[in-house]
Amino acid sequence: MPLISADAFGTLIRVALPIMLFFVGISIPPASLRAVLTPRRDGPFVAFVATVLSTTLVLPTVAYALAAALPLEAHARLGLIVFASAPGGSFSNVIALTIGAHVALNSALTTAAALLSTVPALNH
Repeated sequence: MPLISADAFGTLIRVALPIMLFFVGISIPPASLRAVLTPRRDGPFVAFVATVLSTTLVLPTVAYALAAALPLEAHARLGLIVFASAPGGSFSNVIALTIGAHVALNSALTTAAALLSTVPALNH
């Protein structure tokens, strides 16, 4: 018998994740976030732009090419393309904070990916 039921676990995640993300957000110094969003040739802005472009354009295109080239069933092709096109998860911000990564950059990327993923939906 499981330690916790699936319903209880789902409720725990829905309550705990926003709380954790709130604390991740308030741990980001404003200067660090400004550095990510300030256009400069050096620093995290270049990484921000390169990552946004690669995750919104390059990765889905490569996944589509692979899906077309590989002998996959239709559902596997669709899964590959959808998985490659999905925005980054917000839990990655918690992991970035835990391992000492650039949390402001990671949070900005998560936000940009989530916002950009709504653009195709706005066209319908």
